[in-house]
Amino acid sequence: MARITQDREDLLRDAKALVPRIMMKIVWEGITVEVFAGFRAGGALSLYFGAEPVVHFNNLGQLRRAYVDGQILKADTGKLFAWTPQRLTTATVMLRRELVDSEVQVFAELLSLKLEKLKSAINQGTLEIVGQFPADGDALQRLQQWLEQAPPFSIAASARVC
Repeated sequence: MARITQDREDLLRDAKALVPRIMMKIVWEGITVEVFAGFRAGGALSLYFGAEPVVHFNNLGQLRRAYVDGQILKADTGKLFAWTPQRLTTATVMLRRELVDSEVQVFAELLSLKLEKLKSAINQGTLEIVGQFPADGDALQRLQQWLEQAPPFSIAASARVC
């Protein structure tokens, strides 16, 4: 892990494993947020709401990874674990702990709210498409369909894509 954190790379250009992918600008509560969405070949969705939260789902719509409040969240055996960087003078170590039910509930509610706002912006046409790949792709339609059919919040058995 880098000792100095920086803004994320250009996801629209660099997230080559996610096809189709799309970058949008959405105004929520007076604040413009860039939202990136991309699909892996098997249908797994990745969403970036600005720098965070970032959420990655498997092809069943289950949460497998996330980044929120400076923590990496990973699914393992249907539970969610937080990996928090602890910066020491000579190294950075990752501290792992299982999230308690109340923490999972708070995260699930935050995620549900974000997904609902995104779905609403798509359905109402109140977003600006910054770009997509492929340029004539169907990323917005796929995202809208995924949001309409998304299962209730659940945690994957593994943080892996499969």
